[in-house]
Amino acid sequence: MPLFNIAGKYSNALGSAFQGARDFVVDRVAPRPEALFIKAMTGGAPTQTTMTPTELGKIKDAFIKQKSFPLKSDEQVFEDLITKYEQHKAEHPKLFEGPMPIAIKPTMKMAQQINANAKADQQNPVTSLYNYGRDMSMAYGNLSVFPQPDGGVRIYDRWKVDKNLGGIQDTNTRVGDLQEGGPLPSLIYNKANQLGWYKPFDIDVTIPGDEWKQIERIGEPQKPKVGTTAGIVTSADIKKALENEKLTQQGFALNTINSQIQRTQPGPFMYPNQMIFPAKPQ
Repeated sequence: MPLFNIAGKYSNALGSAFQGARDFVVDRVAPRPEALFIKAMTGGAPTQTTMTPTELGKIKDAFIKQKSFPLKSDEQVFEDLITKYEQHKAEHPKLFEGPMPIAIKPTMKMAQQINANAKADQQNPVTSLYNYGRDMSMAYGNLSVFPQPDGGVRIYDRWKVDKNLGGIQDTNTRVGDLQEGGPLPSLIYNKANQLGWYKPFDIDVTIPGDEWKQIERIGEPQKPKVGTTAGIVTSADIKKALENEKLTQQGFALNTINSQIQRTQPGPFMYPNQMIFPAKPQ
């Protein structure tokens, strides 16, 4: 056997042994988002073929909500928008005043677009998990859920980091697809990618029909409301709410490290909802 074939054989064996030992540890000590991130940044992983009952319960809830969304006529949607607009105007009149009011009066075109988006969403296999807590939003984000002939589902995704997400150019400390994690994951990803360690891997979980029927749905957690100043939502209120969301998503340790990076490296940094703030107060 040629020498390079022997080297490749033992290299593959060592790689598999490393992945097995690494996965044994991270799957037991790290939350799911961190575990998947570590795997992708240290050589990838075998296809993930299982999920926890909690994960499946949340996926089932999101999937059913997406598919059972009640569709209305364009006229009904328009009437609902006008009703909400008038209620909001009565509750927060200052948002509707001045030459550039924050609130915009709904139009039939807006209603038609909302309806078209709802119909497209029902037909789309991609199911969003961004409203189901940090473990789902940061680990999976979106998953494709395909109904199977036996009444079960196939859940598929490729864990990867998309480049220049949303058309915003990635930088060393700001990768759009890792925005919820702040600058530290971006730094790690860029270094792992540079060294050739970053490897995407698949998530491919098939749930038989009998098992899918037995899974209990787990709904979205209640989100805290945005605080107000004298009954009016200000830019400071929104920024504070985003900071609180960032802390909840990242956790105390990661948020502390990210804050230190912000003080020592130039920004801007990307935070949830595509909002960008400078690294230091201006």
